[in-house]
Amino acid sequence: MKKSLLFLTLLVFFAGCTKQEGVVKESDIPVFAQKTGASLNDGKIELVAWYTEPSKPRHGDSFKVVTYWKFKESLPEGWKLFYHFEDEEGEERFVQDSEFKGGVLNRIVKNEDEIKELPRHFDSDMMYIRTGFFKGKERTVPD
Repeated sequence: MKKSLLFLTLLVFFAGCTKQEGVVKESDIPVFAQKTGASLNDGKIELVAWYTEPSKPRHGDSFKVVTYWKFKESLPEGWKLFYHFEDEEGEERFVQDSEFKGGVLNRIVKNEDEIKELPRHFDSDMMYIRTGFFKGKERTVPD
């Protein structure tokens, strides 16, 4: 009896110590990140914050888009993350799709995507990024 109780205690202790990949606390989000509160699918998916690294990408250079998501419902396997990059007139200039590691219910998940190059034909100094999830022809719907 004593041995099984010790095993159960250790199992609970170790299970509680594992951290899921990408899960962060709200206090881990940098102060310079753009807080959004934007949501998808009737508030079930929230884009908490985002930023680019560097903050002002240069034409021809690579950069990162860092996003922080919170899920109130599971996002089934196979969904991808998309980014549509638009100029100040709202014209789509290029698109980037990426694999998404998956959301964790009621936790903030940090996601980083490397954009290989800000195209030289993107001749605007202002960039709008639209983002969401898709699987085949299915899309998440902005609120």
